[in-house]
Amino acid sequence: MIRQPYFLHQIERNILLTMNKPRVYFALVCDSIDYPQLLNEACTHDRIQKQLDTNARNF
Repeated sequence: MIRQPYFLHQIERNILLTMNKPRVYFALVCDSIDYPQLLNEACTHDRIQKQLDTNARNF
């Protein structure tokens, strides 16, 4: 594995948006007015699907 630094913008544009998984994108993007609110809790294996659905619905 080749390690290289990434800027947050690169991660957002080159990785998250190309995944075509909007719920994951919603959960990970920056907290600003035009983006969904960040969860005030940790994403856990048992609750991730509900957390992603809730975050996408609230957006």
